[in-house]
Amino acid sequence: MTERGPSGQTPEGGAPLAGDYPVYFKDPVQDAMMNMILELSAQLWMSMDRLYALEDLLARQGVVTAAALDGYHPDAERVAVLKTRRERFTHDILRDLKLLTEGAVSAPTETDKE
Repeated sequence: MTERGPSGQTPEGGAPLAGDYPVYFKDPVQDAMMNMILELSAQLWMSMDRLYALEDLLARQGVVTAAALDGYHPDAERVAVLKTRRERFTHDILRDLKLLTEGAVSAPTETDKE
């Protein structure tokens, strides 16, 4: 049996197991992909929720219109800030897969041991 998760959780029971690091699939790559999708979904919803609130507040106060938002083009300074944020976002959603692949690269193979 594969030992994963804080209490040796495995997916053999047929349903996702809850905990600090839930296990959904037997394959660790599939688990990393599931964690990536869940992280992406959580971050996307948080952003959408805040965006909806911000748009509503701005429209109610007559500060900005939907047309102004649609026509917005950032200046060079804002582009740099957005680039940094995008890099962090990408890092966060790919974290588990990157850790998994880095472990695979650094793990010795049978031919390395000979």
